[in-house]
Amino acid sequence: MKSNTNELLLRLENADWFCNAGQPLEPSPDVVRVSTWAEALEVCATQASDDARLEAQNELTVQLSARHSAVFKLWNTKVAEFKPLVGKLMDKKLAMPAVQARVPNEAGKTFLGALRWELLGMCMVHEYEDVVSITKYCELFEYWFLVGHFPCGWIGEVPDDMEGAFAMGKLAVL
Repeated sequence: MKSNTNELLLRLENADWFCNAGQPLEPSPDVVRVSTWAEALEVCATQASDDARLEAQNELTVQLSARHSAVFKLWNTKVAEFKPLVGKLMDKKLAMPAVQARVPNEAGKTFLGALRWELLGMCMVHEYEDVVSITKYCELFEYWFLVGHFPCGWIGEVPDDMEGAFAMGKLAVL
């Protein structure tokens, strides 16, 4: 694991997850605020949000396979390395009473699956950031998550043409 990925995991461990969920946001042309957990969970479960999560990873893997095929061959090994780390981190953070009190009981599988995917994606982005550029989506997600909000998904279209994939919508943030 590269040092920048390890630093990300430490920042995630030290972050106060969801401490600002529902609080006002800094104005941003790339973000739309959702105001309740119910709304956030609804956005999290949309097809556009699923498409955005997948497209962000596709952007990374396409860049890697096209420009750095030897590095790309290690993708599955890296995923296997980070998956248990992300799982342990989620178990630890979501078991904390303060975090538990912030996340509604009805959050469920969709929330957990999306969060696991996003955190794993963040690790992969940091592992390869020395050879490929970080996508707009990943940059936005990481920023809002680490400042204590819940970046819950995507509102708008997510074209799958790679170029400008995240130009037609906004990250939804609680």
